[in-house]
Amino acid sequence: IDLNGHTLTNNAEAYFFMIMDNAKVVFTDSSEENTGKVITNVDAPAVWVVGTETLVTVKDGYFQTVSEGGVMHSTHGGDLVIEGGEFKTTAERTNLLIMLNSKDRQNSKFFISGVATVTIKGGIFHGFNPSLVGDDKGATSIEDIKFVDGCADGYAPIQIDENTYGVEEAEAKI
Repeated sequence: IDLNGHTLTNNAEAYFFMIMDNAKVVFTDSSEENTGKVITNVDAPAVWVVGTETLVTVKDGYFQTVSEGGVMHSTHGGDLVIEGGEFKTTAERTNLLIMLNSKDRQNSKFFISGVATVTIKGGIFHGFNPSLVGDDKGATSIEDIKFVDGCADGYAPIQIDENTYGVEEAEAKI
């Protein structure tokens, strides 16, 4: 899905991008200014990856939601790979601000055997340090989580400003 500088806005009480059934989707933004956006103004993630063999890769674009549940979900065996892009939630929640949510709940009517994953290899995250998965900064959901521990192997967070982090390839240590 090439955002190509466009802003897609969800104001309906429904999921915006629910990607499932073995789909393979890549989000990019080919605009010269890199201004493509997905904005969700309801309590729903901008992107929800559902089911085994379902893979979503984010290379570019800006993703924002007001949802307390996170900007992006990967559930029921889905795989989400963050290689780039920018992520922000404007949800007001006192104890946990969820940016990326990855869980498999066996009691869910949608449960499919499999482990959902989120792999972070890049991107810019507002209000979220991707190296602090599972702490009170709110990287993941609290219950029944299966989450790749922080950044992917070979990648490390960099602090851009007081409350914004990026991810880049880590320098090899000799």
